[in-house]
Parts: sequence; structure tokens; C-alpha cells
Amino acid sequence: MIADLKPYPNYRPAERGWLGDIPSHWRVRRMKYVVHETDSRSTTGKEQLLRVSQYTGVTERRLASDLDGPDSCAESLIGYKRVEPSDLVINIMLAWSGSMGVSAHSGIASPAYCVYRFDQQLQPWYFHNLLRSPAYKARIKASSTGVVESRLRLYSDDLGRIEALVPPPDEQAAIVRFLDWANGRLERAIRAKRKVIALLNEQKQAIIHRAVTRGLDSSVQATLQAASRGGVTTSLDSEAARGCRTAG
Repeated sequence: MIADLKPYPNYRPAERGWLGDIPSHWRVRRMKYVVHETDSRSTTGKEQLLRVSQYTGVTERRLASDLDGPDSCAESLIGYKRVEPSDLVINIMLAWSGSMGVSAHSGIASPAYCVYRFDQQLQPWYFHNLLRSPAYKARIKASSTGVVESRLRLYSDDLGRIEALVPPPDEQAAIVRFLDWANGRLERAIRAKRKVIALLNEQKQAIIHRAVTRGLDSSVQATLQAASRGGVTTSLDSEAARGCRTAG
């Protein structure tokens, strides 16, 4: 899939060395010119509560019992920060580990989080993927404030100084469409592999059960003895499976 991606005809060194060579027509802008912080607060606390994860991004936070109501220990959600679709939400205490993302939901988030809104001409989901990429996670960690890892914080000024790669808007949209398509294919492949692994594990357990409860006939024992002497190097599993005695 990656091998089919053709490079641009021209590249240039980025203004900052850590970005390496970038397409010559892309811009590099500090994040403070890409997003602006919003601080709209809930007056009712009745909106959908959102969570931020380094693995899943921004998702709805619900009770494990699937009952109505938010999964929160807070007595009241009044004063929580309002989030609109396409807003960037960052857990400033865990940003160094990738705990951030663009929201697909309306709702509210912890007052300890920061919420940012993109300029209208930009594609928020392009920056969602950009900021969660390995190179940017490392840059965010290096830009965070603190002495030890557990105390690192990514404040708005820290985020604002980070350099963002900004392709033209149509290319941002194309990149988002490609990533959606590629992720869909990969997820389907992963699901198919998991099914195969599950079937193989079932076969393994069945072989173990039959071997320990029914024993092995003489042909399988001979095969195993030959294998231990180096005389058999292939098809051992199939021979063992065929040699397991059936019940009755």
C-alpha cells in the first residue's frame, strides 16, 4: 500500500530541521496560527461527557452498564468545557503520550483539558492524524513543560510554538480521504487475521485435548521420534493431528 504512493516531484528542507524534507509547495506554520483556544463552559452539565484517549482519540464517555448518564465521579458537570464537532481536545497532562484528538461529537470535556478550534479553510482531521503521528508525538513531548515524564504538561503556549505542516486545503482533504480508505482496508485485514488466529487456537486446543485424553497411535510416535533425530522437518503438526485417536 505504501509502496504505491508516488513522491512529489520537488522537495525542500523544512525551516526546522526536525521535519526533514517536505513537499516544496507545503507551508510550515506554528500551531498558534492554525488553531485558537476556546473556553465555552456548560451551564447545565447535561451535555454528553467526552473522554480523550491516546488510543481512540475523543469518544463519548458512558457507563459500563450502558445505562443513561455519564461515567463520571463528579457531583456536577457544570463548568465543564463545551466541545463541538471538529474541535481539537487535548489532555494537557498526557499530551506527550498522544492523548489528544479531533472530536466527531458535541459534548463537554474536563475543565483540565484544552479545547481548540481550527480556521475554516483547514481540514481538522488532517491535523488529527498529523499531531498523533510518531514524529509529532516526539515533538510534543520535547515541547512540553516539566522536569520528569509524569509531570509533563502541554500548555497552550507550548502547543502554539510547535511547527505544523500545512498542505493546500485540497491536499489536506485528499490525505484525509486516503487515510480513511487505508484504515478501512487495514481494519478489515486485521479482523480477518484475528478470525484465522482464533480458528488456529481452537485447532490447537482440540489437538491438545485429543492427544492428552486419547493418546497417540504408533505412527505418530514414530514420526516424533524421527523428528527428534532430525529426520523429519515438515508436516509434523498435520501428522500429529491425523494420529490422534478418535473416541469410541
